[in-house]
Amino acid sequence: MAPLVFFLVPDHPPTDISVLSLGTDEVQVQWGPVPPENTNGEVLGYRVLYGNVNNTSRANITVESQEDTRLKIDGLRPDTNYSFQIRAFTGKGDGTSSTNYFAKTGIRVSKIACRTI
Repeated sequence: MAPLVFFLVPDHPPTDISVLSLGTDEVQVQWGPVPPENTNGEVLGYRVLYGNVNNTSRANITVESQEDTRLKIDGLRPDTNYSFQIRAFTGKGDGTSSTNYFAKTGIRVSKIACRTI
């Protein structure tokens, strides 16, 4: 009988995660690498999962690089709370997701012309 071999994925999420609202429709997500003892192979990149906290659907963006650990996500809705999770992946699949991190986009202010009467 052949030995049983397990191909593992990262068993720890990326570290030092932060999210920052950059205005009415953009958020920056930044993170550090998975600790080397938890990669279980070569990390090929990261997946950032995000969505409106009032909606169950989530989008994801794949960053296909070990070195790129910052991402700007635009096209978001103004005055909306979003949740973000990050996970690293290897050739064998996705690793452990981070806990949720939150950011709220800014309020869009309309310019109103005023006249003195």
